[in-house]
Amino acid sequence: MDEQNIEIQNEKSISFSEILLLLKKYIWHVVAIVLVCTILASVAAVVMAKPKYSAKSTIMVNYVPNGDTVADDRNALLYGLDLVTTVSDFATTNIVQSDVKKVVAENQNSNVEVNYKGGLSIVTEEGNLIITIQYTTKTGGAQAVETVNQVVDSIISVANSSQENGESKYRALYKTLVKVDESDKYTVSQTWPTYVMLGVVLGVVLAVAYIILRFLLDDTIKSKTELERITGFKAIAFIEDIEAGK
Repeated sequence: MDEQNIEIQNEKSISFSEILLLLKKYIWHVVAIVLVCTILASVAAVVMAKPKYSAKSTIMVNYVPNGDTVADDRNALLYGLDLVTTVSDFATTNIVQSDVKKVVAENQNSNVEVNYKGGLSIVTEEGNLIITIQYTTKTGGAQAVETVNQVVDSIISVANSSQENGESKYRALYKTLVKVDESDKYTVSQTWPTYVMLGVVLGVVLAVAYIILRFLLDDTIKSKTELERITGFKAIAFIEDIEAGK
C-alpha cells in the first residue's frame, strides 16, 4: 500500500481544469490571503509611501542663423544641436552643483536642495534646441520649484563664465544658453497605489502557491481525470467528494 501511494505521488501532476476546481473549492481562502496582503501593503503605504513633487524649467541653446548661405545656417543649427548633448552632460557636473551650493550658502532661507543630482532628469528631443530640466523630490513642492530654478540659473551662470575658467569641453557653451521658462508650479504623484498593487500581486501569488501546495500534499484522488491519468484506464464512473451537510 505504501509503495502504491509513493507511485501515485511520483506521477502526480495538475491540469488547468483541476486548478480551476481547486480555486473554486478554496475561493474564500484565496480571498482571505489576497485581502490580508492588500491590507498589510496599505498599512505599509501609509507609513512609508510619500508623495513625489516634480517641477520643470526649460532652457534653449541660443542658435542664431548668421551665415551667408543656407548651408552655413544648417551647419550652425547642427552645431547647436550638438551643444544640446553637451548641456545635458554639463547640467549634472560638480561645477554646476558647486555654484548651487554657493548660492544657497548666501541665502539661508532658501528651499533649494543642494544634493539634487539623484532627482534631476534632463529631457531633450531629437532636432530640438529646447532642454527640459526636471527635479523630483519627496520633501515638498516649494523645494522642487526652487531647486530646479536654481539649477537652471547655475547652469547658465557657469556656462557664461566657462570661457575663462571652465573645462575645455564646456567652453563652447559660453553665452549660448537662454532660460525659456521658469517653473512656478509643481505636480504631485502619489506612490501608495504601487504599494497596494504589489500587495494584491503578492496575495495572488501566495494564494496560488497555497492551493498548489495543498494539492501536492493531498494523496487522495480528487477527480476523474486524475484517476484515469494514474491508472491508465478509462473510468466508467466516479463519485465526487461529498461535503458534509449535503
